[in-house]
Amino acid sequence: MNPSTNTANIGSGPASIRHRGPRPPTTYPNKAAIASTPTEPTPDPTAPASLSRALVLAAASRIYYLMLAWSARQLAPDFDASSDRHSALIKWDALHIESIAAHGYQHELQLAFFPLVPAAARAISSVVGVSVGTAGLVWSNCMFFLAVVALYKLTFKVTASHRSAFSAAVLFSIQPASIFLMSMYTESTFAALSFLGMLAWEHESNVLAALFWSLACCTRSNALLHTGYFAYGVVFCSKRRAAWATSALGVLAVGASYLAVQAYGTHLICSGIHHDRPFWCPSPTTTTTTSSSVPLFALPYSHIQAKYWNVGLFRYWTLSNVPNFLIALPILAHSLVRIWCALVPRIRDGDHGDSSWLTRLWQALGPLPLNRGERDFGPAYHVQHFVLVLVAMCAMHVQVAVRMFSSVPGVFVLPSARQKWTRWWVVYSVVWSSVGAVLFGLFYPPA
Repeated sequence: MNPSTNTANIGSGPASIRHRGPRPPTTYPNKAAIASTPTEPTPDPTAPASLSRALVLAAASRIYYLMLAWSARQLAPDFDASSDRHSALIKWDALHIESIAAHGYQHELQLAFFPLVPAAARAISSVVGVSVGTAGLVWSNCMFFLAVVALYKLTFKVTASHRSAFSAAVLFSIQPASIFLMSMYTESTFAALSFLGMLAWEHESNVLAALFWSLACCTRSNALLHTGYFAYGVVFCSKRRAAWATSALGVLAVGASYLAVQAYGTHLICSGIHHDRPFWCPSPTTTTTTSSSVPLFALPYSHIQAKYWNVGLFRYWTLSNVPNFLIALPILAHSLVRIWCALVPRIRDGDHGDSSWLTRLWQALGPLPLNRGERDFGPAYHVQHFVLVLVAMCAMHVQVAVRMFSSVPGVFVLPSARQKWTRWWVVYSVVWSSVGAVLFGLFYPPA
């Protein structure tokens, strides 16, 4: 094999390096060394045009899904007649988030909804003078466009291809969960902050990545999984103590954000602001509960998920939930095929010699070069994706995977050689997102 054509897929630094000659199996390049290689993407004058076209198509998709939801609401009665006073986009979880934005946390179950989106809606409402519902919709859609830009730039950073970046942005705009990214849900905010953190991490800015992911942790609990990128960088990509320190601080920052959210919600619920007092609050000895008696770091999130939504390991594995598994089947199958196509070639094509399968797997998870020319996201992204698949299948309402995977780059960045697969995914995305917009507008599940 001609070593000059041996190009690598790297996901934890710049997308590719050139590998000449056999590679010692125990040596891993640090991110700084990778960044200094002469294969950085060359300037492309079509870049602004590609991003602009992606944003135009993203805007067109918002109009399309809004018209579907609005038309459905006008032509048919809502499943829940009490929702008539709300817009076509304030349904399901958005009702809880709107209530929190308007009145604060008032009930135990509301602690399942993290405070960043309600706080942003409340701030916009107070400044602009619109309702919190309208403010929340404005916020979510602004964050959607920020997510499109961040995903475009992240994809180009990794793949060095404006075509791949444009395709990823378009697929993100027509994804199956599109209607939820328009509503007052957390998906668009979480996707934007997740992509921005990944982009900062690719640029070796652990501090900035920690900032974005800490904010993401104030939006959704699964932002805790982003700490895995810091661990990956320490194990595989850097031998510098400074990088270890910033990675450790990043883990602490993201974890602290989660604990702060839990402590804040616990304090509000347990400090006697209303009569609905959950069991995990300390039993009051008097009629008045002081703030000093409130447990600072109670973690009620898992309890609330189990109590109100029956979330837990294998709890969803019942015959009555088979339809929900069928709803999630396309996104789960798409994810598993994507992970397989990304990781298996690394094990098969790497320079492993006569190593054991465990050694081959460990080396494949590192930033090793492959005998392939197309650049792709690295193992850190796909391992996180796989963990999310396991969580979706075993420990949550599986149909929510359609929404939860909206922040996973691998769902939208597909290998160019898999044209049939890409066409199938586009058709499925358009059909299901359209059906979902109609059902959402009528207040019908799934949500």
